[in-house]
Amino acid sequence: MSAQVDPGMVSVVIVSWNSCDVLRACLASIYAHTDETSTEVIVVDNASSDGTVEMVQHEFPRVKLIVNATNKGFAAANNIGLECARGQYLLLLNPDTEIHSHTIRLSIAYMEKHPEVGVVGCRCIGADGAQQSSIFRVPRVRDVLINTLIPSKWMTRSRLLGKARYVGVDLDQEQDVEVVAGCYMFLRRSVYDAVGGMDDEFFMYGEEVEWCHRIRKEGWRVAYVPSITILHYGGVSAAQCADEMDNALARSQLLVIRKTRGAVSARAANVLMLLRDVVRLLLFLPLWCFGSEGDGKQAWIRSIRRIPLYWSELVTSNEKQPAKE
Repeated sequence: MSAQVDPGMVSVVIVSWNSCDVLRACLASIYAHTDETSTEVIVVDNASSDGTVEMVQHEFPRVKLIVNATNKGFAAANNIGLECARGQYLLLLNPDTEIHSHTIRLSIAYMEKHPEVGVVGCRCIGADGAQQSSIFRVPRVRDVLINTLIPSKWMTRSRLLGKARYVGVDLDQEQDVEVVAGCYMFLRRSVYDAVGGMDDEFFMYGEEVEWCHRIRKEGWRVAYVPSITILHYGGVSAAQCADEMDNALARSQLLVIRKTRGAVSARAANVLMLLRDVVRLLLFLPLWCFGSEGDGKQAWIRSIRRIPLYWSELVTSNEKQPAKE
């Protein structure tokens, strides 16, 4: 059962996993730019081993700290935090972010001005000062096909090929989008009450895509508001286990398509992803044989690790299909 709602309060939910240093900066930014009487901060730690729990306990005693005995994944941990949140507004925030003085204030103001908006996303600025991609479309099989045939660096330069990432769209304009990045998702309590939390079948990656899809299906708008900004370092936790996260991403891509587009589309995407990595495996094989280093060899290694996953998913999905009469 959800906690009793406190009108006017914003509940900030942060999931951490071995992100002690960036989490410290994130929490400091929240307390520097918000009123502690109208903001509660909930940190859900996924069994960190880097002193995160002790840091929060000693340096930020006002934080409501929930410590999981095991790493439950991003979606499940967020749901744990959401379940005990008391705010009228809910903010899912990554630990490798820092908010600015206006961030939450403008988010509330936008929500109050636009009652039909269920989720607000923001402009994400990297440590290098460059704007990051923070709006997406729900993936379609055609996007997987494009990704199979076209190098990523070409996709990001083409409005036609980069539709899935809103390439060419004016990022200085407020606009409705299909998905906002999970590093900053500001939503109404009423949306959470109506739609529920994230789908915890996702361990990491893709959960915000499915969630936004479900929220939009219930009639809410998802809005990108560039005047709301955060600093986002990106990939701090994932970098600690890059191989596992690469497979988690591959699995989540298939899961997103199955949950938003259906089983037939998921199988088609699965076949395309499998073929893509088999072709890459063959193309980059000489690099492995001659001991070459660099991006090509790394791409080969990632492909060979993903192929068993795609094959397993394909076989499993076939086995689940009803027998033909």
